[in-house]
Amino acid sequence: MRGRVLEILLTVGVCLCPPAAVSASPGLLSIAREGLGDAAAGASAQISNARALQEGSHLGGGIGDAVNLTPRLPSVYEGGATVAISIEGNLRNATLDHEFVECGGSSHYGGVWYRLVVPTLNLERPVEVSVDTCTGTLIDTVMGALSGSDCATDSSSCQCVGWNDDFDGCGYQSRVSFPGEAGREVFVIVRPFSTADEGGDFNLTVTLAEACEVPVDLSSLNSVKLHPLHSRTSVESLLIGIGSLRVPVQCSGELACAYWSSGSQIWMWADASNCATRLQCDQGELGVVASHINLTCSETCEVPVSLSALNSSKLHPLLSRSTNEPLAVGIGSRRVSLQCPEEMDCAYWSPNSERWVSAGTWECVTSLRCVEGHLSVASNTNLTCSEKCDVPVDLAGLNSSQLHPLHSRRFDDPLAVGIGSQRVSLVCPFEMHCAYWSSSSERWMSAASWGCETSLQCEEGELRVATDRNVTCLEKCDVPVVLSGLNSSLLHPLHTRRSTEPLAVGLSSQRVALQCPEEMDCAYWSSNSESWISAGSWRCATSLQCEGGELRVASNTRVTCLEKCDVPTDLSGVNSSQIHPLHSRRYNNSLAVGLGSRSVSLQCPEDLACAYWSSSSGSWMSAGSWDCVTSLHCMNGELSVASSTNLTCSEKCDVPVDLSGVNSSLLHPLHTRSYGDSLAVGIGSQRVSLQCPEDLACAYRSSGSGGMWMSAGSWGCETSLQCQEGELRVASTTNLTCSETCDVPVDFSGLNSSLLHPLHSRRSSEALAVGIGSQRVALECPRGYACAYWSSLSEKWLSASSWSCETSLQCEEGELRVTTNSKVTCLEACEFPEDPSHHTRNSNSNNNTPPINPLLQPRLGEVVTIGLDPKSVGLQCPQDYGCAYWSSVTQSWWPAGPNDCTSTLSCEDRQLASDRNLTCLEACEVPVELSGLNSSTLDPLLFRRSDTAYFLAAGVEPAHFYLQCPEGYTCTTWSTLSREWRPASFSDCATYLQCEDGQLRVAATARWNQLACQPASK
Repeated sequence: MRGRVLEILLTVGVCLCPPAAVSASPGLLSIAREGLGDAAAGASAQISNARALQEGSHLGGGIGDAVNLTPRLPSVYEGGATVAISIEGNLRNATLDHEFVECGGSSHYGGVWYRLVVPTLNLERPVEVSVDTCTGTLIDTVMGALSGSDCATDSSSCQCVGWNDDFDGCGYQSRVSFPGEAGREVFVIVRPFSTADEGGDFNLTVTLAEACEVPVDLSSLNSVKLHPLHSRTSVESLLIGIGSLRVPVQCSGELACAYWSSGSQIWMWADASNCATRLQCDQGELGVVASHINLTCSETCEVPVSLSALNSSKLHPLLSRSTNEPLAVGIGSRRVSLQCPEEMDCAYWSPNSERWVSAGTWECVTSLRCVEGHLSVASNTNLTCSEKCDVPVDLAGLNSSQLHPLHSRRFDDPLAVGIGSQRVSLVCPFEMHCAYWSSSSERWMSAASWGCETSLQCEEGELRVATDRNVTCLEKCDVPVVLSGLNSSLLHPLHTRRSTEPLAVGLSSQRVALQCPEEMDCAYWSSNSESWISAGSWRCATSLQCEGGELRVASNTRVTCLEKCDVPTDLSGVNSSQIHPLHSRRYNNSLAVGLGSRSVSLQCPEDLACAYWSSSSGSWMSAGSWDCVTSLHCMNGELSVASSTNLTCSEKCDVPVDLSGVNSSLLHPLHTRSYGDSLAVGIGSQRVSLQCPEDLACAYRSSGSGGMWMSAGSWGCETSLQCQEGELRVASTTNLTCSETCDVPVDFSGLNSSLLHPLHSRRSSEALAVGIGSQRVALECPRGYACAYWSSLSEKWLSASSWSCETSLQCEEGELRVTTNSKVTCLEACEFPEDPSHHTRNSNSNNNTPPINPLLQPRLGEVVTIGLDPKSVGLQCPQDYGCAYWSSVTQSWWPAGPNDCTSTLSCEDRQLASDRNLTCLEACEVPVELSGLNSSTLDPLLFRRSDTAYFLAAGVEPAHFYLQCPEGYTCTTWSTLSREWRPASFSDCATYLQCEDGQLRVAATARWNQLACQPASK
């Protein structure tokens, strides 16, 4: 068991009391023992903001360092008024307590521990102490209480006072009560019930109240709600203080317990769970709660196995009890299971259907009671035993108008029925279909497998139908592949089934996939558009059923077969304004289309270019092989265009490589095409990549940045060309130019710009030249400096990341200049690691951050630069050293594993600062195999779950390690309460190790947790 380090704030009334003292002893968790002050008798104390601060190890082998509530209780309790203190706490970061799982602890959900000592009791009456979370708590809690003379230091001496999950009348909250014995030390754990409650808040109430001792013999209560012969089922001492308590009771001798049912107005038999009363202590007087049920004790009658002697009209003389175990009943009505002789069947009379119904095992039941020494039937249900009739599989011999002669039972196992009607599932021959008669629709309806059934009974030795429901077997109809014989207006005579496999349908309609001849297209009628729509493969279907031996269409959807239109290669005959008369199909394979539109690739004659009209740009655009496409369909036997896109064929203009002859203000006379292949364009505008001479740079004028020239690069140096009335012209609105360039040096100190720092240099050392177009250039600062940019919003320098440390440059009239308004600079920074002398702070420095141990190095080995923004850095110690961090709570060093040896470094006035006090201490290597530890608490077969190298620093708090056993073995833990080995969960199979005097050993605070590897076969 482990506790928590808690930070406590006390409030008495409106007074803020000093916070609880926190112990600095290593290895102690739930630490908040002193400084709580005293409270007057009856005062209400509030402990709020109880929260876990730091995980550690076991509580020194005991639980003596739990939160101490004793100072909040009166030193002497003299009775009279009830004394209660209220404590607010939460379960955030609580740790596990798997040693006391039998008394409220858990190996899965962490809890918080509290300690109290019962004060001096100056009164003759007994006192009850109760601890609960019943008021002011929303989460589901579990509570346990332990006590013992040495419980604080020796967990094996702890005795479980009591534990509770959901207290009666307290919802999902908990309550534990125990007799008040002056000076008795009690430890209480509060934990969540499930994961949903972890970290939740709770309100703990400790109450001292005068109590009533509950005697075992309850006759002295003299209550009309109990019988004088009632006594408690337990002989252990019992106190009742505040509230009421449910107390199980029993009748003495051979008497039977019964309770009064206000609903049925009779006495009912009370089993062990119902024979209970509710007691309360009111001003020292013990009594039964007025609202509780009435209990009594009555004489009993032995119930014989054979019930023939009862001579009751409600039971058949041959009925007997289903078990021959001794049974006695009292005045309370008690259910008794019955049975008939093996060759007979049990049935009960149903007043609703006015017939006998088969009772089966569960309903062959009556109720018996003993009144004035006589056994009688208390049930209104009539039961009988009747002879059985065997039910054959073939039911043709029943000769009933409610069944078909070809009906048979669905299952062929032996079956016999009595006078009680029993449901029987039926089947028809494979070639027939089961149906039932619907009186509402006055027609036969298809019966599913669960609806093809009847009810049978055996009356006077004859098997007969016991239901008014008519079922029959109807013939199925074979569905031919060719459906022309159906003669239905809902199908086309040329329709056929898509599948040629044999098919038969019954009364229930069945979906059938259809198809048309290859030269025709399947379509369905749309009532919305009032037109034929192409059906495709999934809509070309109908539903068929067999009614009166005749196959018919059961669907309301009309489907048909429509002729297709052949699509010629030459499309001049299509006569559509959406394609050009010179358009032809790109491929000359045979093609036919139906009602459904089909995409067709087109082409123009070789000397013409295909173009499409763009409604967004309001101009013709060049249509390459992918865009020169239309959709065709066949309407009323005529081929037509189904697409809304306009296509055309236009004459071409050759595009020379040298574009000086284009004579456009949007291009520079020195512009040429990037590629020297032959190119021709039509009326559709086409993008063309351009370039400038090698010593010039391409730029475009930006409409969004105040008309500034921007570097075009290889991707942006392009225009759009088209051929209009035989003349090549520019179709783009973007201005392009070619300008002279300036070389951009790596060292920017010569730029002499207030927007840059003289120490700035280009990040890349490759040759770079810029023209009149502004171009972004990535910058960097020298080692020992960090890049920053000026924020006009916050009016201060901010750290510039690698992508924001940049500027923009252009070449204007042969001079290189900065074109951006953003200011960037280089500020002095810190480096880690650096000269160890830099880590030592001036004694006059006001910086309270801890120094950085010179042995610590970056985990990845690189030099880390820290500028304006702090930076999280993973650290590591040299081999044979372990990383550790200082806990200000426990005032001790704690082990920092590989993932925890990190620090956030910051740089102020070129001084490196760390947010954590980390160090490197001499360490012990923790091997994967732990057999060398030679510990009595760990099995030599145990080994670490992680096989990564681990060095545990000396002189630090113990470190937690998960363990496992070899394959074929199970990890087990020793229970100190039940004195047995129990399987250990993933979190339980763990220990704490520490390094002392250069030796690795199991921490003293973990030696309570004995682990062993047991063969899995056990």
